[in-house]
Amino acid sequence: MEDTLNFQILSNLPSEVIKMAKNNEFLTLLNEPLISKYYDANLRKELKALFTRFNDIKFFYKVNDSYSLKANQIRIDKVNGSSLHPNQILNMVGRKIDEEQFVEVMYYRILNLSIKLTYQEALYFIKYFFSDTTEEEISEILAISRTNLQKIKKSCLVKVYLEVSDLI
Repeated sequence: MEDTLNFQILSNLPSEVIKMAKNNEFLTLLNEPLISKYYDANLRKELKALFTRFNDIKFFYKVNDSYSLKANQIRIDKVNGSSLHPNQILNMVGRKIDEEQFVEVMYYRILNLSIKLTYQEALYFIKYFFSDTTEEEISEILAISRTNLQKIKKSCLVKVYLEVSDLI
């Protein structure tokens, strides 16, 4: 994992997405035939589960330093002093590495996604996946009807899906 990822950087990711999307003035929503090809009722649930995992794992990162296995040295030392079998320890370390790789991949995918989203899509994306804001509240923030929000939502979710589909 790159040394620069830490809790602050991961926590500021939503702000970065919004800032980058503000520069996307010439982007548009996806057209209805393309949305219909990928959008289904379960898409939002699948994406929500993926982003819940990402949001939860970021809390394992240190606040000031980049996260590494050294950051968990005390925990590993405690495990080594316990009655755990060496295979259990290897499994724990393997899971930690998998989580680190997942967070790194998600971080860069989200940054890449931010240059593909319109400002309204980016706002929906951040408010829904990072703030648990309701659709009614999002439509109020954007000052649009719920009908127009549905178009933005579907376009956004399909763009997100196309960026992270291999991780679901």
